[in-house]
Amino acid sequence: MIRTLLIPLFLLIIQALGAQDIRYARHLIDTLCSNTYYGRGYVNDGMANAAVLLAQEMERHGLRTAGPSYLQAFPIAVNTFPGLMEFRADSTFFTPGLHFVAAPFSPTTEGEYRLVFPDTTRLLNGTYRAPDPRSVVVIPEPGQSRNLRRMGDSLRYRNPYGGAGVVRLKEKISWHVSGSWPLKDYFLIDAVDSLWPERPDSIGVVIRSVAEPFYMVENVFGYIPGTRYPDRFILFTAHYDHLGMMGPYAIFPGANDNASGTAMIFDLARHYAAHPPEYSVGILACASEEAGLLGSRYFTEHPLIPLDKIEFVLNLDMVGTGSEGIRVVNGTVNPEAFALLDSINRTGQLLPEVLARGEAANSDHHPFHEKGIPSFFIFTTGKEYREYHNLSDRAQDLPMTAWEEVFQLLQRFADAIMKDGH
Repeated sequence: MIRTLLIPLFLLIIQALGAQDIRYARHLIDTLCSNTYYGRGYVNDGMANAAVLLAQEMERHGLRTAGPSYLQAFPIAVNTFPGLMEFRADSTFFTPGLHFVAAPFSPTTEGEYRLVFPDTTRLLNGTYRAPDPRSVVVIPEPGQSRNLRRMGDSLRYRNPYGGAGVVRLKEKISWHVSGSWPLKDYFLIDAVDSLWPERPDSIGVVIRSVAEPFYMVENVFGYIPGTRYPDRFILFTAHYDHLGMMGPYAIFPGANDNASGTAMIFDLARHYAAHPPEYSVGILACASEEAGLLGSRYFTEHPLIPLDKIEFVLNLDMVGTGSEGIRVVNGTVNPEAFALLDSINRTGQLLPEVLARGEAANSDHHPFHEKGIPSFFIFTTGKEYREYHNLSDRAQDLPMTAWEEVFQLLQRFADAIMKDGH
């Protein structure tokens, strides 16, 4: 009788512990995405205040510092948009962040501009030039060729058309911070095609940007010392920054990208703090990933632990879904490690699919990979949530479909590496 009662009780305890993990993760995601942190960017000290929060979390969980504090400060150059942002085509007004965004390199500007609509053939062959310095070229991107889209993307480097700026029409807009420095002498605006009036004559633009050539940001690092091999490390990374604000009202919350990855590594920190591992486990919350992997690159150039003692890096970026499984960037360049990960998943029947991808410089694993350290970038997939770099990537909508399964897969994989490394 006692035995039959103990089994269900044990299962209830295990289930409660799992639920507590996801409750903690949800609370941390909710907090990071709240307006208190202003999108964890460069306006109103959003990212700086988030760094302080994460350092306090590390202290609360008992992680050790590798220096005088959990914070590793360094300067970057970035363009910010704390001021008024307005965009109008004839009499149609567009809402900042929702209906239009300014490219991160756009300088402060204000005025009325004449629109020109070049033939797309001339845009593609590079023969078009704007008729005067106050004209703005319109690129009708929806339904156009891939080459035209690529030409639009090349505007982050130069404006081949001349004139004051460019407007790209898009079915759906997203914002980015990378490429914000140095500022250009022209502006680029992405606007939703559905609001664009029929052949407008002019646009009104107000962009109030503030260039910050020496802006201090902070990585957040702590570790749990290993019980048997404290000089070997498994490193969990995630970037905690996001896009911040564009103007005084448009806040980009960044729930999936990447409050979810940040919450996952702190969930793992809680686990290993309560269950001390044989290897040391490092937790690195990277700053300024969105500005070009700047935090992880700084860490690899100014390491707080010896890089040659890092056995593996697991970078988590956008892990808030999972109905279709996970993708593993660098899976094909670390085939033995990927085979181990896939085997653990199959044995545990955790996720529908673990799919290997090749090398890519698309998240904070890459600076470690460039240093020769085995590294994975893992993200979840699923049609249940598709918000990315927009105002709708909100904590309350993030499904966290396979949170427990991803957590278990990461923990079992890290533990297996510790055992295999002996």
